[in-house]
Amino acid sequence: MDKIKTALLGCGNWSQNVIRNLLKLEEVELTYCVDIDEKKLEKLKGKAPYHTQLSIDYHFVLHNPEIEAVIIVSPINTHPQLIKECITNRKHILCQKPAFRTQDEIAKTCLFLVERGILDSSQLILMACHTFCYHPAIGEIKSNLLLNNLGNIQYYKSTRINLGLFNRDNNVCDDLLIHDASILCYLFPDDIIKYISATGSDNIKKGLIDTANITIKYWSGLFANIDISWVSAVKNRQVIIVGDKKTVVYDDTKDEHKVCYYDAGIDYNNDFLFSYRKGNMFSPRLGGTEAIENELRHFFQCIKEKKEPKTGLKHIEKVTRILEAANNSIKQNGTPIYNV
Repeated sequence: MDKIKTALLGCGNWSQNVIRNLLKLEEVELTYCVDIDEKKLEKLKGKAPYHTQLSIDYHFVLHNPEIEAVIIVSPINTHPQLIKECITNRKHILCQKPAFRTQDEIAKTCLFLVERGILDSSQLILMACHTFCYHPAIGEIKSNLLLNNLGNIQYYKSTRINLGLFNRDNNVCDDLLIHDASILCYLFPDDIIKYISATGSDNIKKGLIDTANITIKYWSGLFANIDISWVSAVKNRQVIIVGDKKTVVYDDTKDEHKVCYYDAGIDYNNDFLFSYRKGNMFSPRLGGTEAIENELRHFFQCIKEKKEPKTGLKHIEKVTRILEAANNSIKQNGTPIYNV
């Protein structure tokens, strides 16, 4: 079986997770690891496969006709240009989040795709690393939503707070909001956003938003509220989805019982009478495969089968609109952004 020769662009801390999971894929050969910082390349010695070449020259690697796929794990501000160069050299692309931060960046890249005649996903795969869309917990919740086991969804509440890794190239929305934006777009792909309102604060460094609260209101009635912060001493990674039949709680900090369903809620009739349901709790057994591995397998499967990825360009566009609207609302002190 011919292996898909792959290059990794960017060799920071996260790249080691990518390499570890790439080694599980028999159909993939990690041919190059590339970074302009030789110290980062030095740290990969003994962790990357023995046949993997280390290079500081990404232009040379991208012009290598043997390389079919590129995984971008470089700083955020380099993503649009690297994606363009990968497209120019006809490479399939898996890019860490966020691939883009504005619709304008996407428009310029899409125009570039059209000009090259390779916008069709059967010719080129462009996929974002929205890893939670490949998490067994989110997959389990998606299955129950498709079966309507939660009923009409009323409320989505997410809390992502911790002592974060500050970065000059992004803010807390670029880092954390994008997780919930991708989850919402995956779980509720047909729901249309009415408006987004967000407020934030720069507690540590002026101009760098490190804490934010985002509200997303959908025309369907779904209400989503997301708390994110880099300045919390306590780490919390919890998503609550409330339906009129059941509520599901996903807590990613737990080793067991990450997903719990509660048969509880409130019923109301027109006589102004409220009744409360307090039923059983059920926690399903989740698959043991790591989300990053699932994500990588999906990427290479899409290359082989020439199919649109779950987190391909259409999904990227939706997520980017949410991210850009939230950042713009923060700049306008919470003013709702419509036509997202």
